[in-house]
Amino acid sequence: MVKNTPDQQQLHTLLLALLNQHSESLFIRDSQHQYLWANAAHLKLLGHKKPDEIYGKTVGELLGNEFGQYAQAESQSVLDTGQARHNREEPFHNHATLVSSLYPLLDPKTAQVAYVGGHSRVKAPLGAQDEQLAVILSESRCLLWEAMVLEWPLPPDEDGTAPRFNDNAKTCLFWDIHVVLPGAVRRWLPISWHEGQPFENALHRARHPEDQVQIDKTCIQALKEGAPSYQNQYRIQCADGTWIWLQENVTITPLEPGRWRLVGTCTDITSLKATEEALKRVLETAHCLIWNATIERRPIPYDNPDECQAARDQGMWETGTYFFWDIQIFAEDAARSWLPVENDPEQFYDQAIYEAIAQEDRTAGDRHSSKALLEGWSGYTQELKIRMADGKYRCVQEDVHLEKVGPDRWYAVGINIDVTERKQIEQTLAHQAQHDALTGLANRRHLQDALSALTPRPQNKPALLFLDLDNFKRINDNFGHLVGDQVLVTVARRLEREVGTRGLVARLGGDEFTVLLSDTHTPSEALDLAERLLAALSTPVTVQERPLQLSSSIGIAFGSTSSQADLLRNANTAMHHAKSQGKAHYAFFDPAMDQEARARFELELALREVVLSDNIFPHYQPIIDLKSGAVVALEALARWQTAEGSFIPPVQFIPIAEETGLIVPLGKSLLRTACRDLVAWRGEFPHLHLSVNVNVSERQFREPTFVQHIRETLRETGLPASALTLELTESLLLNDTEGCLERLRELDALGIRLTLDDFGTGYSSLSYLSLLPVKALKIDRGFVGKLFHHEPRLAAQNEMIVRSIVGLAKNLGIGITAEGIEEPAQRQHLTSLQVDYGQGYLFSRPMPQRDIAKYLRHYTATPSLRFAA
Repeated sequence: MVKNTPDQQQLHTLLLALLNQHSESLFIRDSQHQYLWANAAHLKLLGHKKPDEIYGKTVGELLGNEFGQYAQAESQSVLDTGQARHNREEPFHNHATLVSSLYPLLDPKTAQVAYVGGHSRVKAPLGAQDEQLAVILSESRCLLWEAMVLEWPLPPDEDGTAPRFNDNAKTCLFWDIHVVLPGAVRRWLPISWHEGQPFENALHRARHPEDQVQIDKTCIQALKEGAPSYQNQYRIQCADGTWIWLQENVTITPLEPGRWRLVGTCTDITSLKATEEALKRVLETAHCLIWNATIERRPIPYDNPDECQAARDQGMWETGTYFFWDIQIFAEDAARSWLPVENDPEQFYDQAIYEAIAQEDRTAGDRHSSKALLEGWSGYTQELKIRMADGKYRCVQEDVHLEKVGPDRWYAVGINIDVTERKQIEQTLAHQAQHDALTGLANRRHLQDALSALTPRPQNKPALLFLDLDNFKRINDNFGHLVGDQVLVTVARRLEREVGTRGLVARLGGDEFTVLLSDTHTPSEALDLAERLLAALSTPVTVQERPLQLSSSIGIAFGSTSSQADLLRNANTAMHHAKSQGKAHYAFFDPAMDQEARARFELELALREVVLSDNIFPHYQPIIDLKSGAVVALEALARWQTAEGSFIPPVQFIPIAEETGLIVPLGKSLLRTACRDLVAWRGEFPHLHLSVNVNVSERQFREPTFVQHIRETLRETGLPASALTLELTESLLLNDTEGCLERLRELDALGIRLTLDDFGTGYSSLSYLSLLPVKALKIDRGFVGKLFHHEPRLAAQNEMIVRSIVGLAKNLGIGITAEGIEEPAQRQHLTSLQVDYGQGYLFSRPMPQRDIAKYLRHYTATPSLRFAA
C-alpha cells in the first residue's frame, strides 16, 4: 500500500482546501484502487468524516466486496469524480476542466483514479475479446448494462421532477450506470449522441417520455417489494426520428439496505411489436378474441360466496370441488374495441366479459366446460350472447382447445369470433320460414309446431280461436287483391293489439286467422277474447278513402291430452257452425262449454258484489314447528260463504278475481283484516311470538302502490313488519325480473319475511332463487301427498323432489315449510328430511277468526297437544 508517495506530497495545500469545500463528490485513488484523498462530499457518500478513515482502503473494503469488484473492473481513467444524480436529464456533470488541472499533480505511472462517474476520460483500445463481444452485441441487436443503485436523500433544491423512492423519508435513487461497449450498441441503435457526452445520458434522452415514467415506476416497485427481477418494454428514438422498441429484462442483487446491483439486457423487439400491432388490427377488424387459461380443480372454499356460486354454476357443488380459471386475453385493447362490455375500473376485463354473458348461456357454458374437463374432451364449441355496455347483445362462437398438463390441471386456448351478423341472418331465415310474408304473423307451420308443443294440465287447457272474415271474397272481387292485402294487414294488426302477449296470432292463408291461447283457466277467457275480437273487426277499414265494413265468424275449441291433434279441426268446425248462424258470431265446439261460460259470468257478478262489500273473510290455518310441535304462525286463507251458508271453493272464485282485477281489493281487505287479528292475538298470547302469512297474487304484487299499501297497513294496525310473512308464487319470477327484484328488496328492507309458495310446481326459478331475498320455501301439497303413494316409483320420485328442495333451501340458508300434511307418518318422514315447518289437516283445518283464540288457549293449556300428532 502506498501511503506517502511524491504524488500526494505535490498536492498544494490550498488546492486541496478548495476541493474539500466543493459541493460535488471528488476523490483520488492509486493504481491498486486505494484511496489517497477524498473531499468532504465524497466522505459523506462513503459514510465517513475524516480522510484518514479511508486512506489506503479500497471501495470494496469500505462498501462491500461486490461494489469493490465492480469499481475495480471498470477502472480505466486517471482521474474522475462521483456525484449523486440530481437531474434526470443531465445525471452527471462534466468535470473535464477540473480534472485537467489535477493531471500535473499526479504521476501517471504510479497512480490511477477509479471509475465512478458513469463514463471514462481516457479510452483504452478494444481487445480481441471485446471486439468479438461487440460484433455479437451488434448482430444480435442487444444492449447490456450494469448499475449500482443507492437510496439517496433528496437534495434541498430538488424541483420535484425526480421520481421519489420513499416519500416519507424524502429519498430518491442514485444511479451509477454503465453500458457495455456502447460503440457496438450504436451500430444498430443510432441515437443522437454528441462527442464528449456520456452514451448513457444520450440513451436516457432518447427514451419516450411516457415510457420513462413507467420504467421508473416498475423499477421502484420492484426494489420496494424485494423482487428478484422486473421487465419493461419501451421506445427509443433514433437520430433520424424513427422509433425502436426494446424489451428490457433486469435482474436485481440486493447488497445491503438501500443499495442494489442491477444488470439489464435489452433486445430489439421492433419487428415483434409490428407483428403484434398488425395482429391486433386483424383481430379488431375481424372481431376476434384470443385467450388462454390455466385451469385447476380445487376444493370449494365454503367461506367464499363467489367461489361457492361458481361451484353451483358449474354443476360441481355435489363433488365438493370446482374449476378455477385463470384467463389471460391477448391484445385486450383490440378486443375492447369491438366487445365493449360494461366494465368496473377495478375489475379485470375477462371477468367483465364473463359477467356480461346472458345468464342462461353462462350457466349452460359453465356446465358444458365442466363436462368437457371431467370427461377428458380435447375441446368444445359453444355460442354465447354477451351484453354490451349500451345494452345490446353480441353473439360469439367460442372454440376451445383443452390439454391436461397434470393432475387436476389443464391448459386451455380459446378463440371467440363475433357471429352476430350470421345469427341475425339465421334468425331472419327462421322467421321467414315460420311467418306469413304479407302480415308478419305466424304461419300454418308455426301454428302446427305450437300445437305439437302444448302440454295441457288438468285445470288449464289450451284454447284455439279460428277466425274467418265474412264476405272477404267480395272485397277482392270488387277492389282487387292489392286492396284485399291492405285489409288483411289491417286485420292482422287489430288481432295483435287485442291478443297482446296472451296468445299466438297466426294467418293460415287467405282470410283465415287463428289465435292460440296455450293456457286458459276457464272457457270464459276465450269467450271474452272472442267478443273483443268481434268488436275490433267490426270497425270499418278505410281503403282509398272508402270505408269497408268487416265482420268475422269465430269458432272456439278447447284441447285436452286426447284431442290435441284435433284442436285445429274442431275449431274450424265450430267456425263454420258460427258462420251458419249469421255474421259476426262465435260458437264453441262443445255446446256444454257455452253453458259453463254463462255460469261463470253469473259467478263473476256475485263475486264483484261480495268483494266490494268486504264480505270475503280470512280463515286461519296454524303452521307448526315439526320438531317441537309449537305453533309459529297462522296462514290467512280467503273464504267465501254465501247467504245460504254454503262455501264456494277458492279454486272457483280466485281465478276469476285474478282475471277481472278483483283480486287487488280482495287482497287489500284480507291483509288488513289478518294484520288486525294478529295484533289482538299477540297481545293475548305474547309468549307464542306469532306471525301471520298472507298470500299475494301476481296482479296485486305488480300494483305500483303495493309496497306503500303494505307500509300503511302496518302503520294503521300497529303490527311489526317482522310478524308479517308474504307468500308469493313462482310465477312472479317469469317476467319483469329486475322490477320484481327491486320490489322484493324494498319489502325485505322493511323487515317483512318473504316466502315462495307451492315451490317446485313447474316454474323455472331455481337458477334465479339465490338472488331473491326470500326467507322460506313452501313445498306444494302435491309432493307431500305422494310421499307414501301406492306406486313405489311415484313415491320415490316425489321423495327425490322433496329432498332436492330441502337441500336447495339448506344450501341457501332459508327455512322450508311443507303443506298438506294429513298423516302422522308424513310428519315423521318430513321431520327426518329436515323440513322445518308444516301445516295441514293433521294439525288443524282452516278456522274462522272467532275460533283461533279458543284454539290457542287450548293449545297453551295443553302442551301435550304439541306432540299429539
